[in-house]
Amino acid sequence: MTDLLQTDLRPISIQKITTMLLMTVILGSVAGFAASEPMRANSQGIAIVSIGRQDQTSFIEEPLAVVERIKSAGFAAAASTRSGISELSTLLPARQYGGRGALNAHTLRDLSLIEIRIDVPEPELAQKAINAVVEELISNHEEKIAREPFAGES
Repeated sequence: MTDLLQTDLRPISIQKITTMLLMTVILGSVAGFAASEPMRANSQGIAIVSIGRQDQTSFIEEPLAVVERIKSAGFAAAASTRSGISELSTLLPARQYGGRGALNAHTLRDLSLIEIRIDVPEPELAQKAINAVVEELISNHEEKIAREPFAGES
C-alpha cells in the first residue's frame, strides 16, 4: 500500500510557468478586446415619429408594418440615396435583412409613436442618417395620402 501524501512531486519548470503566464495574458487580452468591441464609443441619432391617421380608426400605415419596413434593405437603400451616403444601404438594414443593424425601431406605449434609433461611429453620419430616414418615411406617407383619398372623400 502506498501513502498518497508522500507521492513524488516534481518541481514545475520556469519555462512552463512562463509559457502558461504568457498564454493567459494573450488569451485575456483577446477576450478583453472582444468584450470591449460592443462598448466602443458610438454616436446615436434618435427620432420619435408619429404615424398619422386617415380617420379616427385607421392609420396611414400600420405602425408595426412601418417598424419592419424601415428596417428593410429597400428602405435603407432609399434613405441612402436620399442622403447621398452610399454606406447607409449596408449599415442601416436589420441583420435579418442582410445589413449591419445600425437602425433599430420600435413602437412606444402609444402605438402611433415610433422611436427610431441609429448607432454609427461618427456624430455627423448619425445626424445625416436619422434625417434621411425620417425624410424618407415622411415622403412615403405623403405619397400614400396623395394616392388614397380619405374615407370621407369621394
